[in-house]
Amino acid sequence: MLHLAFLFCVLHAAYTPAQPSPDSCQQQIEGFVIEGGTGSPLPGAVVQAQGKTVATNSRGLFVLQGLCGKSLSLKIEYIGHTTVTKLVQLKGTSTHVDIALREETHQLDEFEIEGQRRLAPHGTSTTNITRQQIEEQSGTSISETISRIPGVNLLRTGPNVAKPVVQGLTGSRILILNQGIRHEGQQWGADHAPELDPMAMGKLTLIKGPATMRYGADALGGVLIAEGLGQPDSTGLTGKVNIMGASNNRMGAASALLSYSPAALPGLYMHATGTARRAGDSHAPTYNLSNTGLAEYNGSGTIGLAGRKAGIELGYSRFYTRLGILLASNAANLTDLNAAIASDRPKNVQAFSYDIKNPYQKVSHDLARAKAYYSFSTSDRIELQVAFQKNVRKEFDKHRPFGVSNYLKRPSVVFDLNTYSAELTEKHSFNQHLHLLTGLSYYYGEKTGNFDASTSRFLLRSLIPNYTSNLIGAFAVLEGENGPYSYTIGARAEQKSYQVQAGAWANQPTARSFQLYSAGAQLVRSLGPHLHVEAGLNTAGRAPSISELYSRGLHHGLASIEVGLPTAKAEQMFSATMGTALKFHKFTATAGIYANRINSFLNLTPAPPAAVTIGGTFPVFRTTQQDAYFLGSDWAAKYAFHPAYAFEGSASFVRVRSVLTNQFLTQMPADRFRLAFIHYGRTVAGLIEPIIRIEGQYVSRQTHLPANYLSDSLDFAAPPSGYFTACFSLSTKFKAASRIMQVGIEGQNILNKRYRDYLDRFRYFADAQGSNFILRLGIPIHQTNKS
Repeated sequence: MLHLAFLFCVLHAAYTPAQPSPDSCQQQIEGFVIEGGTGSPLPGAVVQAQGKTVATNSRGLFVLQGLCGKSLSLKIEYIGHTTVTKLVQLKGTSTHVDIALREETHQLDEFEIEGQRRLAPHGTSTTNITRQQIEEQSGTSISETISRIPGVNLLRTGPNVAKPVVQGLTGSRILILNQGIRHEGQQWGADHAPELDPMAMGKLTLIKGPATMRYGADALGGVLIAEGLGQPDSTGLTGKVNIMGASNNRMGAASALLSYSPAALPGLYMHATGTARRAGDSHAPTYNLSNTGLAEYNGSGTIGLAGRKAGIELGYSRFYTRLGILLASNAANLTDLNAAIASDRPKNVQAFSYDIKNPYQKVSHDLARAKAYYSFSTSDRIELQVAFQKNVRKEFDKHRPFGVSNYLKRPSVVFDLNTYSAELTEKHSFNQHLHLLTGLSYYYGEKTGNFDASTSRFLLRSLIPNYTSNLIGAFAVLEGENGPYSYTIGARAEQKSYQVQAGAWANQPTARSFQLYSAGAQLVRSLGPHLHVEAGLNTAGRAPSISELYSRGLHHGLASIEVGLPTAKAEQMFSATMGTALKFHKFTATAGIYANRINSFLNLTPAPPAAVTIGGTFPVFRTTQQDAYFLGSDWAAKYAFHPAYAFEGSASFVRVRSVLTNQFLTQMPADRFRLAFIHYGRTVAGLIEPIIRIEGQYVSRQTHLPANYLSDSLDFAAPPSGYFTACFSLSTKFKAASRIMQVGIEGQNILNKRYRDYLDRFRYFADAQGSNFILRLGIPIHQTNKS
């Protein structure tokens, strides 16, 4: 009890204001400036006292520090409102006061302003994640960073590997652009999460619906755009260090960003980033998840010169990770596999360790890129971007392959993909309301690497054969505005081809070619300042990925046997979407519904019985193809019933059926609901603008499955029960060494709930991660004034 009493005293001292002398100039005033009558916050209001001036933030909050005396005169100004001067009595260290301003009308002489009115470009189908939001989730993968967006789920392979599922679609249907470059390396299976470091990005944008046609015909589920840091908005040296620690897997992570823009050379800028993550085994609520550690090291560098008419940017990035594969997912025989699936606790549970043992995988991704633009006039601009990517993935077996010595240090499967790409675009502005973007793109990829190039017999163990691929595409997108209407109309055509090494599949073609077309239109209608609605129609085609066509063998990352479909056709989607967005002073909401039909839909599904191999016994998954239709909706709302309090919630639903049988399809997300309570606190004990968030998420049991799916051998185990998880977070700022630091505390699954998620491929073997407490600290390296 002594240590608890000591902790209580420390916390009490931290949050109890001291009582200095009134003349010590250590007092402060903080409060909210709101609009009288509506109660909505007034961001940017100017607050003055004793020669000090501050502006309110986006929530109407102001903090004036370093004040003296027992009372003072507080002056508050805001454009279009009456100016208020208020006498305030100072009480102790901190005094709270709220100010309400009323609107004031002045009759002005007539004048004319010319400008461009911009509506939301793609309505509710576009979601942005800012640099600040990325930093608030430091230490997580890019998939986890976007997982709060309604309609986004995660396809997991244990605690460390996740890739996004958007409105029931995943894999190569989610096109990822890394600083304008089509990210390659996602063609090889469900466990191959995007090899991107979110801490090297300036912003993440998820686009759904017809607006995706500009980026690729195969973006049926959406486009995730990872933008670079761009040109700094200040000169000199700036930067930040983010440090993170997690309790569950004892992870330590750190990232650093440095940006430099010399005042003597306007337009020149440089960025350097680096991230390191090291974690041991994750822990389920009642046992250790053995061999689930990770080691990740990333870095990037950018140099650019931006001018009014022309500019160029060069960049290089490297992503490297080593991931352990859950020991419990490897069974020696059929009896052990059936026992592992039937048991609620893995048989192979070892003590916590940072060691990453066999089986494991090593992944690296290198990207070198160059981008240049030139403006012929204010109406015409061209941009050229070229890039080279190298993706290497090695998987290491737990069991000794026949005839191989020193097998623990030699990969059993190697993927080595080199990709060359170029894209040329031209933007023409007919006027300030109408723009046309056209472009040409080309990609060439070559995959090499097998178990052991010196021993040809081991080439048969390669999960995917060697191949080359070509993609050439052309597109045109027209964007315009007319009064309250904003619209996008576009079309794209692509041809994608594969040439596969001979002998990959007996009696199957080694050359495949696909012609892909997409076209669509989206209309956004503004119904006043508080409401807009949108509707869209589009069709898009997607070529099968190389893994869907030619996978055949043991996939160590998923601990399963995968079998492709060499005769698979291209998918063709026909989609209709509708959405609406409300925005009032205290209440905002978005809602969207979509109906898709996908002809020749490809789905990697369980295919019992399990396969017995020399390396062990594993579940079998086969690629199937059938026409399917999707019906779903995504909802989100926020109600700020007080300047300091708000509720936030979201929900997503999707139903997927076979057109032929009208039966539900497997491997689709269950219904998800999220509700959060947010408190925007007052500055106290040196903590500036603390924000407390308490959140609960409920995921229902997946019951929308084919009838008799177990007796018909459509899965290895019944879907897990629905589950509820609770989380909390506290984020705030404080001043130390003349810098404003950021600190955050987050608790995940704080009730230590045992659960298994239907979209986790390791749900057959183990529970998901238990409670996890995270501490984050952001330290600015240098601060400069805005230019």
